[in-house]
Amino acid sequence: MSAPPTQPPNLAPSLRLPSDLVLGYRGPAWKGAAECAVLRLDCDIELNAGLHFIIAANGSGKTTLMRTLAGLQGPLRGHLALPMQAWYYADDLSYAPELNAAMIFAALLPPSWMPQAMRLAQRLRLDCDRPCGQLSRGSRQKITLVLAETRAQCSAGTLLLQDESLAGIDAWTRREIASLWASPSQDHCRLLALHETDALEHADSILSIEQGVLRQHRVEDTRHLRQLCQDLIA
Repeated sequence: MSAPPTQPPNLAPSLRLPSDLVLGYRGPAWKGAAECAVLRLDCDIELNAGLHFIIAANGSGKTTLMRTLAGLQGPLRGHLALPMQAWYYADDLSYAPELNAAMIFAALLPPSWMPQAMRLAQRLRLDCDRPCGQLSRGSRQKITLVLAETRAQCSAGTLLLQDESLAGIDAWTRREIASLWASPSQDHCRLLALHETDALEHADSILSIEQGVLRQHRVEDTRHLRQLCQDLIA
């Protein structure tokens, strides 16, 4: 889930996406490695420390952006430098059915972080003793949320990439997560791909994708942004 940084992390991370970036996929070599461009920028985008949402229709390139920022694939055009360590939490993470949440936390988090992870799990009403094979999709998604939130609260200078983190989550849990995201942070940069707008007012900026173009919007008029988001995901 991690991509190595190009330089040591700092306490006020900032990520710049240059305007010449083109993101997409390259086909397999046996097919001639044809390129499929998915996203381009019409101006530079800068993501400073804080909370940023990306809201767009399915299939528009949100996951392509996330995977590129995580270092799992390269851009088709332009150069992207990651000034911090990136942690990517995909929407389709799966866990061995015999493992429970406590085992997963112990395997993926430093021992000193375990108390915080268990406190977050209790806050989100996650049963940490029940095997994953017996959990609902929403409860399995809570495991991923706890992993991401624990890293956000226990580390600094990181880029957190969360793809559809609230998919399958009930309204009560979404409100709890939104209250966690509302806490101001200057020690990491978080980019979330969402269809829900519960925490829109807490964002430092919104990224949108329309007709293959990635744009950044400052959160100054929440009503306008809510309408934009509704139009994009309708």
